[in-house]
Amino acid sequence: MRDPCTLNLDSDKQCMPLAVLANQNIVLSDETSKEPASGYHEFNYGRVREGADNWMQAIRVTQPEPRSDVSGMVTVTFRAEGMTEATAFCWRQPIDSDASQKWGRDVNLTPDGISLNGRGNGSFRFDANTFPNGPITVRIYAKNDSGKKDIFELQLFNTGGVVWKQGIPDASPPAAKDLKLIFEDDFDGPLSISADGRQTTYSVHKPGGGDFSGWPFSDGIGEGKPFSRKGHGCGSRHARTTKRRMVTAV
Repeated sequence: MRDPCTLNLDSDKQCMPLAVLANQNIVLSDETSKEPASGYHEFNYGRVREGADNWMQAIRVTQPEPRSDVSGMVTVTFRAEGMTEATAFCWRQPIDSDASQKWGRDVNLTPDGISLNGRGNGSFRFDANTFPNGPITVRIYAKNDSGKKDIFELQLFNTGGVVWKQGIPDASPPAAKDLKLIFEDDFDGPLSISADGRQTTYSVHKPGGGDFSGWPFSDGIGEGKPFSRKGHGCGSRHARTTKRRMVTAV
């Protein structure tokens, strides 16, 4: 994969893509002659070829809206036509009494499962105040007796919750020992982003065009559309909800 920061964009300012997935462009030689798998293979979880035709787009969340603010008790309602049961999960910060869970753990929001009605409708509730403050993702899995399945990742912004792992720590992590800091972004000012990275810090798309996966990335079309800063204390050393740092060997 080409180094995204050395691509010539007719500008003396290098760009940095919002996301870089290593090895995304590697294609094994024994796969090049095979026909693409049928079914929902572009979007199934893990993009597996075997059983790809069992994945289908079925889940539609009706409440709350994706990317909306939530706090306290949250009711999630959805429809998964053709499905009979569902479960939901969300990552939670560690509990002080459990030292073995220093990075938190995946929590089943529906330990008894969700039985969907004849039209595939279902709902569940969870307490957002017990989950991390800032962006969270609720993962909804649905399936039926014939093996068909779907997953929906509901991204929300928790205005309450527990402040955890926000901002760059005061001390560099062990993995950064003897490395020199060459870039960091506090996200405490207007976002510098454009479709191709010209004269900006970030590029919406991959260098040279195109996106990762089957879902297209949206161009920046104005302040907050669709990219914006969000969170209390944005720019504060200990209260940032997101930050980017790059290091390199000395």
